[in-house]
Amino acid sequence: MNLRKNSSGIKIGIFSFLAFFLLSLVHASLLLALDPARLLKTMEDNKIGSFEKKVAQYLIKHSSWYDIAKITEKEFLETLHYLSIARRTMPWGEKIPERILFNYIAPLRIAQERLVSWRGHFFKMLAPLVAGSKSIKEASLKLNRWVIERVFYKSTDSRDLDPLSLLKRGFGRCEEIDLLYVAALRSVFIPARIVWVPAWRHVKGNHAWVEVYLDDGNWHYIDPTWLQLRFDSAWFTPFLKSVPGVFGYSLSDSCDKYKVSPKDAICVFSRRYGKPSELRVYFKNGSARVKKGKEVRIYIAVLSGHLVRPILGKRLTEKGYVRFTLLPGDYLVIATTGDNKVVVRRVEVTADIPTKVFLDLGKKNRCEKMDFVFKRLSLQTNVSPMSRELALERERIEQQHRRRMASLKN
Repeated sequence: MNLRKNSSGIKIGIFSFLAFFLLSLVHASLLLALDPARLLKTMEDNKIGSFEKKVAQYLIKHSSWYDIAKITEKEFLETLHYLSIARRTMPWGEKIPERILFNYIAPLRIAQERLVSWRGHFFKMLAPLVAGSKSIKEASLKLNRWVIERVFYKSTDSRDLDPLSLLKRGFGRCEEIDLLYVAALRSVFIPARIVWVPAWRHVKGNHAWVEVYLDDGNWHYIDPTWLQLRFDSAWFTPFLKSVPGVFGYSLSDSCDKYKVSPKDAICVFSRRYGKPSELRVYFKNGSARVKKGKEVRIYIAVLSGHLVRPILGKRLTEKGYVRFTLLPGDYLVIATTGDNKVVVRRVEVTADIPTKVFLDLGKKNRCEKMDFVFKRLSLQTNVSPMSRELALERERIEQQHRRRMASLKN
C-alpha cells in the first residue's frame, strides 16, 4: 500500500516538474520573441535613425507572423544595424529606391530556409571585397565568383539550408546556392531575389536562379551555380521562351501575388521573360454544383519530360471561376472535387487575348479522355560558345572542389 502511494507521489512530482519546466521554456521564449511595440520604443529611447525606423515599421507590417515570432529583438536590431552601415558605406547605397530595398534587401528571410542572423557575418567578410567596385554589376560578378569558389552544385533532398550552414557544408542544390548568393548580395546592399520555373517543358524537372537589380534600374538574371561573366546569358536562356511562368518571393503589396502562406508571399514575375496572359476557368452554373464538403480545386499542369506536372493550384471561389496568369503555351486544366469527380481539359493560352475555359463536373463520376497531343516546341538550343579562358577557369574551380571534398573525407 505504501509502495503504491510512494509511486503515485513520484509520478505526480515528475509531471509537476515537467510542467514547470515547459512553462519556464514558454516564458523564456516569450521574453526573447520580438514584441513590435517594445522594439519601436527601444529604438525611440536609443535615438536610432529615421532610416532604421522606416525599415523596422515596414518589416513588422509585411513580414509573416511566423518570422516575427521567430526572430529575437537582438537579431532584429542587428539586422537594422548592418543594413544602415551597408547603405552608408557602399558606393551605390544611397541610390537604391526605398520600394526596392524594403522588399529585396531588408527582408528577414530570403526563401524557405531556417531563419538565422547572417547579415553581419557576410558584411564583415564581403564589404572589403566589393567596396572598390565602380558599379553594382561589377560587385555582383565578383560575388558570383566568390560563391562558386566556395560551394558547388549537388542534388540534395533536405530542406533548404540557411546561407551560413551552406557555406560551411560546401555544396547544395540550385536554390540553396541561390540563397547564399542572395545573402552575399543583400549584405552589401545590392537588391537580389530568387526566382524559379516550376517545370520545364523540354525536360523533366525545374530550376531556380537569381535576379539582381543593377545600375540601370532593371532586374537582370544570373545563375550562381555556374561561373558567369555577364548577366542575362545562362544555359537555360534558350528555354525561357517556353516556360509556363516564373515565380519568386517578395514582401511587396503591389506585386502580382499568386499565393500567400503563413511563411511566404509568392509573386508572379513572368513579365520579365515573356508576355503573360490570363486564363480564366469558369464552371457551368457557377459554384452551384459545389456542395458542402465537396470543395473544387483547379490545377494547371504542363507536360514536363513526358510527365504531367501540376504547377499551379487554386480553390474555386464563390464567384464560380478562378484566374491564372500564364505565359503562352499548351496547358492542362484539371478540376477535382471531394467526391472524386475529375474533369481534364487541354487549353492553349495565347499572348494576344485572355483565354476562357468552361467546365461542367456533371453528375457522373468519370474523367474526360485526355485525347490531346501537347505541341512539342522546336527550341533552339544554341548557347553562346564558352571561351577557352572561361572553360579553363571552370575546370580549375571544379578541381579545387574535388580536392576539398577529398580532404574532408580523409
